[in-house]
Amino acid sequence: MKKYLFYIVCVSIIFSCSNKALNTSIEIIEVVSDAQYFEIKEQKIKYIGSSISIAFKDNYKMYILLRKNYQTKDLYDDNNHTLTSTVVSVDTSFFYYVIKDGAKNGLVYGKNKENKFTGKIFQLDTLLKDHAMDEESYKGLSLDIGAPIETFKISENKKVVKYLYHKTKKNDPDSVYRYYDSNFKQLDFTFSNSLDKKEMSKLIKTQIVYNPKYDLINNHSIYIPRMEINWLLRKGNHSNEILLKYFEKFIKDTKQINLN
Repeated sequence: MKKYLFYIVCVSIIFSCSNKALNTSIEIIEVVSDAQYFEIKEQKIKYIGSSISIAFKDNYKMYILLRKNYQTKDLYDDNNHTLTSTVVSVDTSFFYYVIKDGAKNGLVYGKNKENKFTGKIFQLDTLLKDHAMDEESYKGLSLDIGAPIETFKISENKKVVKYLYHKTKKNDPDSVYRYYDSNFKQLDFTFSNSLDKKEMSKLIKTQIVYNPKYDLINNHSIYIPRMEINWLLRKGNHSNEILLKYFEKFIKDTKQINLN
């Protein structure tokens, strides 16, 4: 009988620990926007882009921002005129914006050489707008661009829909690709609610394509290569230990701080 009771206690402890581990699970995505543009003077393609990770745990969300501060040094000629500047060091730091689902305000944590935030209040609307992640910034991704010319089914959950863009201006794109993946349906993030509902899936990438062409610039025929603009979301990666620390700190701090 004692053996039996001991077995029950051990099983109870194991299941208790398993449930605890499940409660600490965190799902992470990375939201990326990038674009290619043609530098006329150098006659080559250049790139710009940004990314923000979002972590989900229970009914809380965390926006993870990487910030880089560059320390530069000027180089001078013999006449003490500035020739150029060179980067001598880079200060890289992460800031963690934690908020409860449905709330307007949250708390930000993190530090760099200039600032240290151990629970400073932030407004979600301002954060999203400042980083072009608000509804207005993604409005163009939901535009009706006519019927698709082709649909590629990659797997049971994934597909790509191709559209030809009806150009009305010289610099309009040539084609648009929309990528869907229903594996992301449960996530509380969207590029387009309307397209998600229409396709009963999740829009995970929009790719705008400009075909290569020759263009007359300053009376010269210049070859401009193929270029793309992309918005995409994908699985992210970050230290769960660090994220869990800030989620738990947020829950503790909000018991003492009025976020309204």
